[in-house]
Amino acid sequence: MRAVTRPRYGSCYRIRPGGLVDGFYYVDGRRTTRALARLADLARDGQGRKRTPAQLDKAIRRLWDEMHLALLAEEPAEPAEPAGEPAPQPPRIEALFGAWIDAAAADKAPGTRAYYRRTADEYLAAVGDHPLPDIGLAQVDRYRASLAGRALAVASINIRLQNLKTFLRWAHERELLERVPPIRLLRREQRLARVLSEDDVAAWFRLLQAIRRHRPGQGPVRLPNGTPFHPNRKQRRSAALRERFLRVAYDTGCRSSEIFHLELRQFDLERGLLRVEFKQRFAIKERREKVIPLTRRLRRFIAALRKRYPEERYLLDDGRGRLAYTSPGAFAPQLQRDRAALGFNGRGVKLVHGFRALYAHRLRERGAPLDAIKNLLGHSDIKVTEGYFPASQTRERAAVALLDGL
Repeated sequence: MRAVTRPRYGSCYRIRPGGLVDGFYYVDGRRTTRALARLADLARDGQGRKRTPAQLDKAIRRLWDEMHLALLAEEPAEPAEPAGEPAPQPPRIEALFGAWIDAAAADKAPGTRAYYRRTADEYLAAVGDHPLPDIGLAQVDRYRASLAGRALAVASINIRLQNLKTFLRWAHERELLERVPPIRLLRREQRLARVLSEDDVAAWFRLLQAIRRHRPGQGPVRLPNGTPFHPNRKQRRSAALRERFLRVAYDTGCRSSEIFHLELRQFDLERGLLRVEFKQRFAIKERREKVIPLTRRLRRFIAALRKRYPEERYLLDDGRGRLAYTSPGAFAPQLQRDRAALGFNGRGVKLVHGFRALYAHRLRERGAPLDAIKNLLGHSDIKVTEGYFPASQTRERAAVALLDGL
């Protein structure tokens, strides 16, 4: 008589795309599947009330337990023979999360690894530790529901789900997982790119120049919201550094992490090139070097900096050849205060990404090919670059531009 044994690990059912709930058990090490019920029949309890995901999970497990007892009654188990070595246990997902994050340390930036760790911690808090082969639609749906319950943005939820998919593919490539369960991302509403306008940029530079040029004894600087502001020496120096930072962002489209640690020697003014170098202390996103042509305006700006401050080494120098800030995170609050004073809050524009998107739009409006913009921005996939130009916006701009040619 064959022995019908329940697997040692937790989940014993799966939900197929058609809504059919299957239970499965193991006979002589092979998995056998039995249909349990349709998902629609289990969606409501005996009183007609809709079950929550946790109640639905409990009802399916109870149904499987009843069927499993019936199977045991049909086929009584043979007495277990003394085994030599215990069967190997499937790997636990918590341990594999740690191995995945350690493996990512070789080719991923510290921020990416931190996001992987956050995804792992949130999954374990929502679903718990379990053997890796148990993962399926039920576990993914439970994790997605826990993220949605925290009122996270759709983009934030999709990033976490994409990280989970990356982990499962990593496990599948190492033959630790038979198949990767389908993970559906949430559908995002198509919106125009969040770009700073030329007027926004001009207002930002005017504010920084007014603070930088202020001298003791002069009247207060009037912020755009009408608040009087008396900058001290440290605040004037900070405004000068922010102006440097934003001018490079405006004319190169670089990321914040790429601009923060730039040295003035990386600006090759003779050839008109900026060499963005990878440094272990300040890891950039692509973890590779790239070369960006300089505009004439930026070349004049950097040349004036070198002439006026020959002892400075960094773009964000403290005046003594050292970085004025310990990290991009320490520099960001300065930009956030500017954004609040200018009234940019609530518009969904990221601190530096608004300049990056504006750089891409300026190139596109002047006829630059999409593949060239992709290389300048450092995107690995041209679909990411296409996301900067929603079809509705680019076509409308192109249609109106036809009028200029009349």
